[in-house]
Amino acid sequence: MVMCQVSIIKHFCKRVVAGSAGEFSVNKIYNEFKSQGYKISKDSLYDYQDYVDNIYLARFIPKYAHSVVKSQMSQKKSYVIDQGLGVALDFTLAQDTGRLLETVVALELIKAEKQIAYYGNGSECDFVVVEKDQVTQAIQVTQELGNGGTKKREIAGLVNACKKFNLSTGSILTLDTDEELVVDGVEIKIIPAWKYLWNLPKTTG
Repeated sequence: MVMCQVSIIKHFCKRVVAGSAGEFSVNKIYNEFKSQGYKISKDSLYDYQDYVDNIYLARFIPKYAHSVVKSQMSQKKSYVIDQGLGVALDFTLAQDTGRLLETVVALELIKAEKQIAYYGNGSECDFVVVEKDQVTQAIQVTQELGNGGTKKREIAGLVNACKKFNLSTGSILTLDTDEELVVDGVEIKIIPAWKYLWNLPKTTG
């Protein structure tokens, strides 16, 4: 019984790490365990999710919703805190600079004590920053925009979020691109992630 629980916890933690910068579904993992013959309740898996957060293995952010309850009940996105450990457990993470960059941005926003969520309504925006119950920033993160589908997708998700929350400006953080665009009346600032993070307020303690 103990060995069974250890196996479940190990697999659960690996799934958290492997899903860094992606949506994390307890229901999906529950169904995986069920199909393999493991007996575990969803409540226990939600407890494991809390443990993972409490031991600083990963942070979870909710999908934005006006209702606090709906936001907390939403499917989360996970971000592994120790990316060295993440790469050791999931080699594909090391090959995905975009996911690594998004994880860095998420953790730095959390470190700066920003309340963040992701927004999805047909197209996704990686982060919205919430202050006093109002969305004040919309942010996309990508390794590079290029000129193809990635650029269209990232801009569409950002513009969609900006229009939803009446924001005149949105940001796309990349490795090294620095330019500005105006799309559908929304000013889009494309800047290197390091420059944006450098200007975040520094916390003490």
